[in-house]
Amino acid sequence: MSRLHKSNDSGRKQQMSAQHKYIWQSESWPLFEWNGGALISLLGRCRLYQGQLLAGIQSLDEAGRQHIVTDTLLQSTAHLWPHNGFGMDANSVHSAVAQKVGMPHQCDTRLMNHYGDGALEITWDATQNYRSKLTPSRLFSWHAALFPTGYSGMTPIPVGQYRNHDDSPAPNPSAECRSAYQPPPSSRVATEMMHFFDHFATSIDDIDGIIRAGVLHLHFAAIKPFADGNGRLARVLTDMALAEDEQTSIRAYSMAAQMMQHHSDYCQILEKVTLGDGDITPWLEWFLKTLQEALNQGNIRVAFQQIKAAFWREHGQFPLKKRQSIVLNRMLDALLGGKSLPMTNREYTQITQTSHATAQRDLLDLVQKGCLIRGSGRGRSTAYWLVPPP
Repeated sequence: MSRLHKSNDSGRKQQMSAQHKYIWQSESWPLFEWNGGALISLLGRCRLYQGQLLAGIQSLDEAGRQHIVTDTLLQSTAHLWPHNGFGMDANSVHSAVAQKVGMPHQCDTRLMNHYGDGALEITWDATQNYRSKLTPSRLFSWHAALFPTGYSGMTPIPVGQYRNHDDSPAPNPSAECRSAYQPPPSSRVATEMMHFFDHFATSIDDIDGIIRAGVLHLHFAAIKPFADGNGRLARVLTDMALAEDEQTSIRAYSMAAQMMQHHSDYCQILEKVTLGDGDITPWLEWFLKTLQEALNQGNIRVAFQQIKAAFWREHGQFPLKKRQSIVLNRMLDALLGGKSLPMTNREYTQITQTSHATAQRDLLDLVQKGCLIRGSGRGRSTAYWLVPPP
């Protein structure tokens, strides 16, 4: 597998277009061509944001990094859930992720169902074990974890194996892109995937790592090796390829989740290039723009953790009860999320499951220690505001 630059021979393109309908029918398949010059500016900005992000991660302490990884894994796990997280118990998933990372957790992880277990294991394996070789058996295990019951919705599908028929669409079309594109016939899937695995293994030394992640995503999506779940697995492979590029398992952003925020555009651009002649420049332009957004979100997340760390450096010298720390962290999360709200006695008792008298003592203690400012109101409605981090 190697990169082909965009040709300026329009006559050749017109001749090729007349001979095929789908990208895998082009003469260059399974090679792709793109206009590198058109991507330089976008790629440069991605590298800038990426460098800022990696430097920011290095500035965090272990607790801050654990928070970053937990939040990112939660995002990535949600995108693998059926219907993009619909029906997911966020608290139990968060606790299961925290348990994986080694953070304290409060919710009973037994509330996780088999979909949540599978989604989390896939995300964890792809991003934390990114150095491990991608093999058919590993990919099959991910697919089986996506469909633990052997059903997509109410339709049985081949699980942990390639698709074996061509005459029906994905059983759950609402979860994937609906397109006029038709992938290679099932008789060719095993061979096409051999090329893909070779591409995944060898391209890491051939082309820029970010461009590689975009190319691999498109390559897998064009093959559609499974009866269902191809889009979700393509996005998992993208996050894995980006972890390889950055050489770190500390994930501060989820490209998979960012893609799902633009799912309609994602489907449209995939259809455009897979019905094309092998020039994937439009796809890579969209991919780089979306990656910029994801990296920017990651930088914001790191900045939040840096601010929280500064707050605790200022106030951490005071002995606090565990419940007080929990409340302060909740208020910090709300403040950094743009939803700064005061704490009241009533809310404190609900969060900490303490009496009103205990809540009042705790809140006044936090005021005396300079963590909170007492505001308006009386009794249980008295408002207490967080002292802004330095």
